Amino acid sequence: MKGQARTLLRLLALEFGSLPDSVVERVEAGGSADLEVWTERVLTAGSLEEFFGGS
Repeated sequence: MKGQARTLLRLLALEFGSLPDSVVERVEAGGSADLEVWTERVLTAGSLEEFFGGS
């Protein structure tokens, strides 16, 4: 899961620029189900808020 989180963080940074610590912490704390959903969502989200499902 660490590798998937690290890759996801790289993709997010490429898409949205510098990431707040809270985003990094949330992704690193995500479970396998979260990481799976987020990995797909990174391709379509227009913002970090949308990426996290509006939460």
